[in-house]
Amino acid sequence: MDQLRRIPGLWLPALVVLLLTAFGIWAIQIESDFSFYWRDPAAIVETSPWIGLFSNIGNFIWWIASITALFTAGLLYRVPGYRRESMFLLCWGILTAFLALDDFFMFHEWVVPTYLPVSEDALVGVYFVIALGLLIIFRDELRRTPFLLFFFALTCFAGSIIIDVIGPARFQDWGLSVRYVWNLEYIVEDGLKLTGIIAWAHYFVLTTTGYLRPFLKPESLELSAETNALPKKRSKRSNVR
Repeated sequence: MDQLRRIPGLWLPALVVLLLTAFGIWAIQIESDFSFYWRDPAAIVETSPWIGLFSNIGNFIWWIASITALFTAGLLYRVPGYRRESMFLLCWGILTAFLALDDFFMFHEWVVPTYLPVSEDALVGVYFVIALGLLIIFRDELRRTPFLLFFFALTCFAGSIIIDVIGPARFQDWGLSVRYVWNLEYIVEDGLKLTGIIAWAHYFVLTTTGYLRPFLKPESLELSAETNALPKKRSKRSNVR
C-alpha cells in the first residue's frame, strides 16, 4: 500500500476506472447500443480498415507536435530564465491539441454547427485570431527558431483552406473535368494539409530539441547531478537551430 501511495499520478487510472464504472451504470439504465462508441468505425460500417488512412496519420502527427511541445514546456518551466520559452511551447502545444481534436472529431465541420448556434467559419475564425495573437506575442521566440519551417506549414494550411473555400463546384464552373476536380479536392487539398501537419510537427521537434540540447551535454548533466538542479540558462541567447 505504501508503494502505491508513492506512485506519481496514480489518481489518473483511478479516475478512468471511476468514469468507466459510471458509464457502465448509465449504459445499463438506458436502452442504447453503446458498442457504437467503443467499436472501430471500420467495423461498424463493415468496410476496409484503411478508411480515412491519411486523415488518421495526420491526426497522429498532430499529437506528436502537441505532446512534444507540452512535455518540453513542462521541463523548461523549472529552469531559471526559460519562462518565456516554456510559455511559447505551452500555448502552441495547447492550440495544436485543439486542432488535433478538431481534426479527429470534426468540431468545426460538424459538432459545433450541429450542437451550437455557431457557424463553421466562426470557429475557424477563432483559431485564426488565436494563432495571430500567439504570433504577435511570441514573435521574438519565433525568430530564434527554424521559423521558415513554421511558415511553410502555415502556407500549406492556407493553400488547403483556399481550395476548400473555393469548392469543387467552382472548379467545375471553370471548365475542369470531374477527374481533375476530385484530384484537387482530395489529393491537393488534403495533401497540402498533411504536408503542413508534417512540417508543423517537424518544426516543434527541432525547436524542442534545440531548447533541450544545452542540458544534454555531459558537463551539464554532471553539474546537474552534483547540484541536484537543472543548469541555468545562459545570459546570451542563441538561435535554436
